[in-house]
Amino acid sequence: VMQVRELPAGSAVGYGSRWVARVPSVVGLVPVGYADGYPLLPMDSRTLRPAQSERRVVRVQSGSEGSPGWAEAPVIGAVSMDQIAIDLTSISSVLSAGGLDAVVEVVAGDPSAPNHAARVAAMTGQHAYELLCRIPARVPRRYLAGQEPIVRVPDETPATARVAG
Repeated sequence: VMQVRELPAGSAVGYGSRWVARVPSVVGLVPVGYADGYPLLPMDSRTLRPAQSERRVVRVQSGSEGSPGWAEAPVIGAVSMDQIAIDLTSISSVLSAGGLDAVVEVVAGDPSAPNHAARVAAMTGQHAYELLCRIPARVPRRYLAGQEPIVRVPDETPATARVAG
């Protein structure tokens, strides 16, 4: 989460003011958008709102480093090119610094997670594999090999990956 703001009731978020705070709200900005492969929902041309009522969520890491957990946060407003807004109102009390710099899991590999790749992809009529293939090279990769994460930085060639420390 790169930014957290408290908004009064009636504040709009996103292109076209697609989400309006019904109560005073805490909103976080996450630096990932459709340019990073996060899918847009199909739009209803009559209402200019998402055609489906299914709720998108991300998971935000909560708790301490020794015992981390995950809290769900709805994605609100329109997905923009390089960011999404999430509603932290109900979980900000369990996040350190109100959520600023919190780790956000946009798409999960855990089938029981509300943001599992297959669920996120299905909202747009895609297959999970198609969703993952649309993540561009500008997004850093982190491969897990045993216990050591191997990070591939986008401007490096695959043969020059480095181990994160």
